[in-house]
Parts: sequence; C-alpha cells; structure tokens
Amino acid sequence: MGGGAFSQASAEGQPTLSTPRMSPDVYFKLKETYTARLRSYLPPNTHLASLTEAPEKTDYGDMDFMIAHDDRINFTDLANHLGAVAILCPDPQTCTLAVPKDGSRSANPAVVYKQVHVTGPRKLKVSAEVSEEEYAQMDIETVPTQLFEWHTFYASYGDMGGLLGYIVHNLGFTVSDRGLWLRMEELDDAKRLPYPVNVADQDGRILLSHDPAQVMQFLGLRPEVYYEAGFQTLEGLYAWLGECRLLSWDAIKLKRENSSERNREQKRTVFSRFFNEWLPAQAHLLPNGHPAPPGSATGSPPDKATTEGLALRAAASRARLAAKRAELVADAIHFFAKQHEFETMHTALVRNVRSAIAAQLLKPILALHSGKTNKNLTEIVRAFRRHVGIGEQGQPDGRLRLEILERARTDAQSELWRLVEVDGVAAAGESGGQGGCVGDGEADGGGGGAVVYGLKEAGRVSEWAKEHWEEVRGLERLRMKGLADGRD
Repeated sequence: MGGGAFSQASAEGQPTLSTPRMSPDVYFKLKETYTARLRSYLPPNTHLASLTEAPEKTDYGDMDFMIAHDDRINFTDLANHLGAVAILCPDPQTCTLAVPKDGSRSANPAVVYKQVHVTGPRKLKVSAEVSEEEYAQMDIETVPTQLFEWHTFYASYGDMGGLLGYIVHNLGFTVSDRGLWLRMEELDDAKRLPYPVNVADQDGRILLSHDPAQVMQFLGLRPEVYYEAGFQTLEGLYAWLGECRLLSWDAIKLKRENSSERNREQKRTVFSRFFNEWLPAQAHLLPNGHPAPPGSATGSPPDKATTEGLALRAAASRARLAAKRAELVADAIHFFAKQHEFETMHTALVRNVRSAIAAQLLKPILALHSGKTNKNLTEIVRAFRRHVGIGEQGQPDGRLRLEILERARTDAQSELWRLVEVDGVAAAGESGGQGGCVGDGEADGGGGGAVVYGLKEAGRVSEWAKEHWEEVRGLERLRMKGLADGRD
C-alpha cells in the first residue's frame, strides 16, 4: 500500500496515524524483527516471505510479508502478538498494521481502524488530528499454499510482475497474481466490437502455469539469475527482462499508444524508466525494433513521413504482431500441454461470440421486415436465437439450411453462430459494409487490425426471415406463456 494506508483510515476517538517512509536502516532492522515475531506466531514449516524490494530505493513506504495459509488467520490476534498499535483489514486475506518504529511492542491491544469508504449506513471521516508519534506500516497478505511461490515471484522487485504483464499482453498473454494465462484472440476481438458481447474473461482464458521456473523458461528468462543472483540495480532487472523472448517493439509500441497506459507509466518510476529510457536505448536489438526518443510512443517523428506512410507502417506492424501472436499461442499450447483444454474452450467461445454477433447482424433485417423496434424487436431476436436451426449440410446446392425448431434451444445451444463468417481484416475505422460489422482494431489487446464479420448468404437469410419471423415469434410467445403458467 506504499505507506499511506492509515492516512485514509479512521477509528472512533483516535487520531490519524503518521506512517512516514522509512530509511534503509530502520526498514531492514524492523523487517528482521518482525520476521522473527511472525515465525514465532505461525505453525512450524509455514511458508513466510518478506518481499524483495525494487532495486535502488532510498526509502521505503512499508514492509511487505506474505504467508502461505489455506484458512483464515485471526489478524487481530496476530497484531497483538506482534505488538502493533493499530490494525486495518481491507479484506479477509490482507491486513495492514501500524507498529512502533523502534521495534517495541505496544502495551495496549491493537486499535481497529476502518477504511474511509462507505461502511454501513454512514461514511467514516479521516480525523483531522494526526498522531505525534510516527509508526511504521506493515502489510501482511495470506495466499493459498499452492500459489505461494508464484505470488512471491509476482510481487517481488516492485513492479516486476507488472512489467512482465505489460510486455506479454498484446501477444495474447496475461500475467496476474494467479499465474500466466493464455488469452484467446476471439476474447480480445469481442471486447473491441461496437456493441456489448456477454463474454466473461474466464470463458476465453486458460491458466498455463503458476510455477515461476516453468513460466520463466517459456518466456526465455533465466531462472538461475532470478533465484541465485537477484537484482541489485534497476539496470540488472531491466537487462534480465530484456532477455524475454516475447519482448517485441511492435507489441510494446501498440500498448503504449493507449493514453491510460502512458499515464500509468508516468506515475510509476520503475515503469517509466524502463519504457522511456532503457527500452528506447535497446530498441535496435529487439525484433523489428528501432531507436525511439524518450517519451515517444511510436519511435518515429511524424513530420518525417506522410500520413499514408505512417498508416502503411502501422499496418505492417500489426501484421507482424498478429503472426507473432499466433506462433506464440501454438508454442504455449504445446509447451504447457493445453491442447485439449484450448480446443474445448475455443470452440465454445467462438460459438458464444458469433451467436451474439449474429443477433446484432439480424437486428436491422428483422426490423425491416417486422417494422418493430426496441423491446418488440428484442423479442423477435430472442425468438430466432431459441427457435431457428441452422445447418450447413442437406441442401442440394450446399447452401445453408434454415429451419424452425419446435423445441426451443438454450443460449448455449443456439445455432445462430453458424450464420456468421469472417469477411477479412479491415483497417481501423473502415466500415463493414452492408450486413457487416467491424471491431475496433485500435483497442488495447489488438494486434492484427479490425476483424470484419458478416452474414453468410445475407440475401437468402433476409428472405427467410421475411417469410418466417411471425411464426418464430409465435413459438417464443408460447414458450414464455408456458414458463409463466408453470410459475403460477
């Protein structure tokens, strides 16, 4: 929490606690003291780690400890054992303590503070009175035993986990506090569509591993450097991250073009130094890299190239990124032995996303033929999702077969997804044309431009809808009436 947790916390009749940053001498002495006290409290053989700080820090906001524990810890009891003055628990797995800076134990039980958000029917307010005595902030987090090693890796060296996540994101991977994930491209595409698609992240992400050594091996990072030598300087940390085989100038550049990401960098020194200083100096060594001035998001002065030239260069960059992503996804599936899981999830995801796209593409057609809008149009679209079967075989000419289903399908069973085809990849801002839909290729997570979706045999689908929409709607109304009668 950076040392400021108690500045936004309150306890009735108590001052706001002063927890200024600590000098290295105070910090390391206190960390040694409280490591020993924690070990004396915890059961034998409990995994405990004090997280490694970012290199080259001249002062410290708090002490961070991580405990492997599969059940809840009584943090109040723990705080009193440690001799804490105050305790703040934002959630059942985390607590923040204020402890005497000299390492002594408080003579009184720890005072329970609460965050100043809405708590119950009223808002707490931060006390205007600030404690005269200064304290040290101590953060304790409990994690499941099976995730302890990964959490320790992910949270060490300040923003190291965040930097790794930043590097791999646009290549289809996510680094979180639970491990390395493979993110399916269709999930990213769904989030860039101009209308909402009800797809949850877990429907398009596969956990590859939470074994740090295995993840480092896949990323092309040397585990022995991390475990044996560690990093005494930011240069050492950056040089190690620079060995990551997923480090691509195309991917980094695209992510940095997102204004929110640039703002994030500016607020975090480890981030900003890596992207504004270290990486531009090393860019010529990266795949498709080129030198970039500090603070540049593109690495290319726009006044030296025409708009057309910039667009062509951007298109080439996205094409390279898309090809690299496909290659790395295949590598990951093989390396982590996730073929069956990937195929099963991918099939379900594609059907889910395309069913939602089909519903959107059908709306203007159904509105045209029915004259309906708003809720009445939504009812017809729902009826098509439930009562229209789509087959790609059985017609003499091999065309789609559309039929009315007497027995309703669930959303998961809907066959509307069969109506959708990928027409190609369009440049950002290009229209999908009649019966088409274009995703926003500029959105974060993109890599290959905007995907263009269309209806197969749109003219024939329109004629069928014109002839059958009333019958299909009637079946849906009967279904809904049956549900209502069953509730009565």
